[in-house]
Amino acid sequence: MNFKEKKLLFAFAFLILLTLLIGLFGIAQIQGLSRKIEDLGRRNLKRQSAVLEMRINNAIYAMGIRNYVFWRASRYLSALPMAVNVDKVFDAGENFKNQLRIYRQSTYPGQQKEWANQVAVSFDEVFSLGKKIIQSADADKEGAGKISEATNNLLMSFENRIYKIDEFLNSPMGKSNLEDIQRQLFLANTDKQQAIFFLKISLISALVVGVLIALSVYRRRIQERSYRQQIFNRMINIEEGERKNLSTAVHDEMGQDLSALKIYLGLISQGLLEVARADLMAKVEECKKITSGLIDKSHNIAFLLRPPDLDEVGL
Repeated sequence: MNFKEKKLLFAFAFLILLTLLIGLFGIAQIQGLSRKIEDLGRRNLKRQSAVLEMRINNAIYAMGIRNYVFWRASRYLSALPMAVNVDKVFDAGENFKNQLRIYRQSTYPGQQKEWANQVAVSFDEVFSLGKKIIQSADADKEGAGKISEATNNLLMSFENRIYKIDEFLNSPMGKSNLEDIQRQLFLANTDKQQAIFFLKISLISALVVGVLIALSVYRRRIQERSYRQQIFNRMINIEEGERKNLSTAVHDEMGQDLSALKIYLGLISQGLLEVARADLMAKVEECKKITSGLIDKSHNIAFLLRPPDLDEVGL
């Protein structure tokens, strides 16, 4: 194996290794993005949903307590649906606590855990205060048209705490969670852009290496074809040279010898004329005819082996 073949083999190995690395990196990037998206859905979106549910249940619980008091005091008809079934009011409070547990389970250790603990303490106080308001409203004179001072004080404190809880759920809990979601989306998008950029660079590199290898193979094929053509031409030239040498040998050496033989036969025939031997004379003439035929044949063989036109006008 020569140097060029080793170089070509190394290029093919590098291309295969580069393709393998591109595939592995792409798989790793896809898995990383999948984990981030999964974490975003499993934690952040779940946590955001829990915050929204807590705000809804907080509002339902506050509305239920408020409507119950209004119904007991003035028989306000629009407050009747909530006042008739107090259990649904406290169910909203229990749902709030359940959503708070979901929020706590989906949070990371740190500030969010502390926020969840603060909300739990505050809502427990509100939940207890709501029960006290119900008891105070039940103790008031039913249908008196106004709320007693004790119930009103409890209700004012209740409203104030409910408002603070809602504000705390909206900000910083809700706002922080939205910012965390945006940050996760930004990081995921950044990783995606980096992965796409790396894959583009890798694919372009693989394409360039592939093109260089293809050009190298093409040049090698051209060189091999040219080398084979040179060998073929050389073989033809060698063969034609041998033909030319053989033609020259037949034409010059054999033709000269036959011509000399013909001359000597002519001299012999002249000498035989003096002797006047007719039978020998006839045989000599026959030999001269055969010699002339051989001379013509040698010329024909020389012409067939190497026509003179090849040297004059070319193939």
